[in-house]
Amino acid sequence: MDILTLGIHRFWKKTLMRRVNPTANTNLIDMASGTGDIAIQFLEYIKNNNAEKDSHVTVCDINPHMLEVGKKRVKALNYNPKLITWLEADGGNLPLENDSFNAYTISLAFHACTNILKWSFDLYSYIMLAFTHVLYGQWQPYRHLVKNIQEFPSKETLKVMIEEAGFQNVTYENLLFGVATIHSGVKL
Repeated sequence: MDILTLGIHRFWKKTLMRRVNPTANTNLIDMASGTGDIAIQFLEYIKNNNAEKDSHVTVCDINPHMLEVGKKRVKALNYNPKLITWLEADGGNLPLENDSFNAYTISLAFHACTNILKWSFDLYSYIMLAFTHVLYGQWQPYRHLVKNIQEFPSKETLKVMIEEAGFQNVTYENLLFGVATIHSGVKL
């Protein structure tokens, strides 16, 4: 991801965690978590803010390879394994009870690119696919990411979808001129 976003995604994820502002008793699920970047941000945040009591993060991704990489990263960083659960599942068909969590995150860079940025994103995407193929010997995982980004709904459409799912006070905040966006809402 560092190559795809030139490292800027780290700033976005830290900003996201500051907006979530987890406290003790936060039970977070991070969907499409990949290698656990948001979970690591969460674990670091609750550690630094003395909010570990009864806090937990569930890392959910459909890709078992990504989850394994995440597990190794979390173990290497020496976080308390009791504070994290790894779940291989499709976000559209979770084996979990409704209302099991009091915080929900999902993140990927460039998902809400505006139409004005579309041509530059398309060009950038294909250059990055070629570059990742040369650098890592594979481009398939990144092609899936590009496809998801291209099919992602607009910011306003996503806001309406979140409201229709029962959330209130739904807003969004653009980061880096709208290249990334943080949507938030409250479900009572």
